[in-house]
Amino acid sequence: MVAKGKAKAVAEPGFWNIANQVTLFRVFMVFAALYLASLQGAFLLNLFGVALIPLAFALDAVDGFIARKFGAATRFGSFFDVFGDRVTELTLWIFFLSTNAVPFWAVLVVVLRGLATDAVRAEALSKGKTVYGMMESGAGKAFVSSRFMRGFYGAAKAVLFTLLAFAHAFQAPLLAQPIGYLVFLVVALNLLRGYPVLAEGSRFFH
Repeated sequence: MVAKGKAKAVAEPGFWNIANQVTLFRVFMVFAALYLASLQGAFLLNLFGVALIPLAFALDAVDGFIARKFGAATRFGSFFDVFGDRVTELTLWIFFLSTNAVPFWAVLVVVLRGLATDAVRAEALSKGKTVYGMMESGAGKAFVSSRFMRGFYGAAKAVLFTLLAFAHAFQAPLLAQPIGYLVFLVVALNLLRGYPVLAEGSRFFH
């Protein structure tokens, strides 16, 4: 009975439910990670900052799990989860662009794709759909909504930005080549997952 009572408490609806708090926390983790990784002559703090990057991406799976486990999944939570993804991702891309660690074209593609898909998702939300629930085709569910693809894309970003943070903190030029390959992979996955959203989202504007 106690366990059920706790589950109900955790599942309290509203903006500040536990899942949304985790989403907000991981956004702050990324800012802290970049600050710590940029400190001069602070090896342990640099290392801790680098370690925060994969932890922040891991929490992306945790907030969704909490929402499903405790019945805290809402349309706003679906939007806020994607918003948190967008803030963390763009913060990292723009930061590493400012250090000349990633090419401008990659950041431009990610930003433009994000603007386009977010506009479609906003319209879908206004029609009562969730961010991932709007996908109806097999390709859309496989490349956008499936946990496998979301996890694979998240893992690719986590590895890329962790290596970028490590190279930034410890001046590791040998990582430049694998980072270059990962940039292409992440941008390709970004476009691959964005196209079904745009293709299926057109129905919301009719």
